[in-house]
Amino acid sequence: AYNDVYARIHGAIAAQGQRPALARDLASFFQSKDDFAPLFAGVTLLPDGRAPRAQLLANLDIAPVSKKADYLHRGLNELLFFVLFTAGEAVDRQQEAELHRRLDAILADLMRREG
Repeated sequence: AYNDVYARIHGAIAAQGQRPALARDLASFFQSKDDFAPLFAGVTLLPDGRAPRAQLLANLDIAPVSKKADYLHRGLNELLFFVLFTAGEAVDRQQEAELHRRLDAILADLMRREG
């Protein structure tokens, strides 16, 4: 579900000619030394904007955390909010509203699964 949103945001940004700026900002995000550095070590988004599932799961497997599912969920949220913030001016209001609706649906689905 996250990858669907990442791809939609990436497509909207690419349509506005902002792909190089997004790539630069994402490289900085992935190289950061925050709580999610183990999860995103060596990660770059695929050409369509999706996160490489196998790499994330391999990183998750060796991440020094006890609650791996929670860590993955929080990390993917962090990436999502970063991408949304970075997209900023690149998408119009209608695209932004659609992305937020999709995000709300993802979060509601995750809460149902956890509940």
